[in-house]
Amino acid sequence: MRLPDWTIRNWTDELGSAEVEPAADAVAGEFGTWRIRYEVGRWGIDERGSIKVAFRQVSNWGAPQFDDPEGENYTTVRLHSGSEAVLAPRFERRGYIRHWRQALTVDVLDGCLWEGNSIEITLGDTSGGSPGLKAQTFSESNFEFKVFVDPFGAGNFQPLPGSPTLRIKGGEARSLVAIMTSEAAVGEKGWLLVKAEDRHGNIAEGCSEEISLEAEGADLGLPGGLRFGGDGIALLRTEEITFESEGVARIRVRDGAGREALTNPVVVRGRIEGPRLHWGDFHGGQTAGTVGVNSFEEFYRFARDAGALEFTTHQGNCFEVTNEDMEELKEKTRAFHEPGRFVPFLGYEWSGTTPMGGDHAIFFFDEENAIHRCSHWLQTDLSDADTDRDHITKLHAQLRGGGALSLPHVGGRPANLAFHDPELEPVIEIHSKHGMFEWMLEESIERNMKVGFVAGSDDHYGQPGACYPSEDVSHFAARNGLTALYAGELTRESIWSDIRARRCYATSGERIYLRFTVNGHWMGEEIDGAGPPRISVEAVGTGPIERIEVFRGITRVHTEKIAQDQEGIRLRVLFSGARVRGRGRSTLWDGRLALSEARILEVEPVAFVDNRDRIDVSAESSISWSLYTAGDSRGFNMELDGDAGEMEIQTQHAELRGSIRDFLGNSAFVDAGRLGQRIEVGRAPATDGPSEARFEYIDADAHSGMNTYWVRVVQVDQEKAWSSPVWVNLA
Repeated sequence: MRLPDWTIRNWTDELGSAEVEPAADAVAGEFGTWRIRYEVGRWGIDERGSIKVAFRQVSNWGAPQFDDPEGENYTTVRLHSGSEAVLAPRFERRGYIRHWRQALTVDVLDGCLWEGNSIEITLGDTSGGSPGLKAQTFSESNFEFKVFVDPFGAGNFQPLPGSPTLRIKGGEARSLVAIMTSEAAVGEKGWLLVKAEDRHGNIAEGCSEEISLEAEGADLGLPGGLRFGGDGIALLRTEEITFESEGVARIRVRDGAGREALTNPVVVRGRIEGPRLHWGDFHGGQTAGTVGVNSFEEFYRFARDAGALEFTTHQGNCFEVTNEDMEELKEKTRAFHEPGRFVPFLGYEWSGTTPMGGDHAIFFFDEENAIHRCSHWLQTDLSDADTDRDHITKLHAQLRGGGALSLPHVGGRPANLAFHDPELEPVIEIHSKHGMFEWMLEESIERNMKVGFVAGSDDHYGQPGACYPSEDVSHFAARNGLTALYAGELTRESIWSDIRARRCYATSGERIYLRFTVNGHWMGEEIDGAGPPRISVEAVGTGPIERIEVFRGITRVHTEKIAQDQEGIRLRVLFSGARVRGRGRSTLWDGRLALSEARILEVEPVAFVDNRDRIDVSAESSISWSLYTAGDSRGFNMELDGDAGEMEIQTQHAELRGSIRDFLGNSAFVDAGRLGQRIEVGRAPATDGPSEARFEYIDADAHSGMNTYWVRVVQVDQEKAWSSPVWVNLA
């Protein structure tokens, strides 16, 4: 990003200086105290002039407050001078311009400040009992307290030549994560990634434990002597996994501190003919040049080494991306391109308003392409403004036939599918950190669009492929999604060809294995048929599978129930949906459940987001909760001591009442409006059921003409996978 054209850069040397203490590494998500000392420059600061200490728009630091010395994030501002001026601080989430949107502003009142005077801002002042200021929950190599000064009180804030910085690192290891290839042939070698994450999902630091491996399922040859690196970064990769027999294999990974993890499944066959399954992300996110954090190099390195992505793209908002940024991105994309291991594609995000087309991730086959922005809204160099394409149809006309693809998605601005271009848009994105967008999937089918389904990160935290929901839903309400692509080879040529063929499926972030064919044809194909279509499904979950649903269009024609009901009197309550398509999409479900006779023995959260969703089970006959959904589902299981009496659920969106026996007999639903908002109550599925399923279904009710088939896999933990369709034209 560049500041608006009225920025006069030669003023900045007159504005003073600032430093932070301590400048040592901060730990993500932990409380601390930081003192920023600003020394007034040669011009001084006039009465009603101001300074701003700005945070990036995506930062989720605690909001500084100035009224409660015992509360979290208490902040004080003091003036060191002989002036009679008074300092008036305030903090606003939208206190400046993108991407330094959040700002602590200090106004100078009843006097002025002279050169050499200083303002001391204590972020997280603990002198009155406050625990301090809570640092952002994601790591960042060069976090900046960006200081702007308006000495004249004219509203023209200019940046200091240098603002205080510090490094934010991952915290203490809480859990292990283990990822491996998803498909292999007997006799081949494959890779395994192991990492330790802190409670916010950052790579932990300070770890040097030895790692042990144990195969489960099919026979594997496993290396020994693995240990996290000597630099203390809890991350390792080995290429020495040998697949020795057919079947489904997993590896249980343990470290010396007692933590353990189970990998995603790998399906091992005698031999593999045709395309193989690869995992990636066609919408990885963006970095510090626009609205994200960290550098291009760090982005690609994390995607490859920590996110375990095999292909990805980088998308900065077009109205912020400079020409210099694009040239650097081209250089880094070339440098990280390693066929067979990691295949990045050059890209950017065309970020026009929804009426003009909405968000589209643009990516190119190679680096010999130019950016065409929706506008130069935050640019200072207007020399190439004539290359802008302010409507998505104009951009598509520019790109057609030139080695580019366009990915409609929902970010800050939902894509407008009315402007769909079949040549450039073979797939649409239906899940990302912004939420789950099954409404877009359904809209594409209702519009008779022949598109496949993918999912991505759209991450702004520098963690493509492994990013988690924010505690603040106004940032990111869900974890990253993933795209599973069946590709002939891990090369640009093959990935490009196979994504155009829609030979892919989307997941909500788990590496669920899925094969789906109709009459023997791959997902993504359009075929002719003469009889009832034969649908074949093979799925292997990362956890127990609850059900697999077969759809014709948007009508569910078959449900294959995989998980059995839990024994005993156990009910599950789920909340789903979203408010709107735009930025404020998250639905807050504040609610209460009351029982008339039965008592609650146990409550288990389902798909809760740590540090955000909460449940209170302090009473024997009632539960209260506060949780968010953004198109996805979450809730809780509960065990009762009996099935007598009634149950009542109250939320601000809908209510549900009935007898416990009725709920145990048949699931009940109540529609809460908006985008799929609903409450569901029924028997809780077993949490230790099968994670594998294979079945066939013949659709005897298929109609003449075009039939659009696709499947949805739903795990007990509410993680999902969506196949791309097969289109069957019946005579």
